Amino acid sequence: MEKPELIYFPCFGRGGMAKILFHLADIDFEDTIMPWDDWKDKKETMPLGGLPVLKIDGQTFCQTKAINKYLAKKAGLLGTTDIEQLKVDMLMESRQEFLEKTMFSAFPIVCKEFPTDPSGVPLAGVVLLGKQISQKVPS
Repeated sequence: MEKPELIYFPCFGRGGMAKILFHLADIDFEDTIMPWDDWKDKKETMPLGGLPVLKIDGQTFCQTKAINKYLAKKAGLLGTTDIEQLKVDMLMESRQEFLEKTMFSAFPIVCKEFPTDPSGVPLAGVVLLGKQISQKVPS
């Protein structure tokens, strides 16, 4: 098996837990940092146009929860019974809900700092998880 490669931005974000799980599983991995300035050109080459991405033995995988669950299993953290697995899933869903709620308050600030509209205007009328979180981010 060749060394797995994790590709993510230079921040903790959605790729940070995978890095922790690699260490807990004692798996040596290639930590490939995607520079913010390169993302626009590389986005189309990534599955579903997002990060993190995990490459294992010539196969490419995406989706944060899938990557983390795979690595948690490698680290022996998924539990050995159905009830233990249920508890792990419950904790992971709770973590995700917490992060989403936190993101709702931070998202307008991030939009202002990192506009994605081609005209350079910060995001307007953003809908995230079915909730409108901003009409326009003030300049």
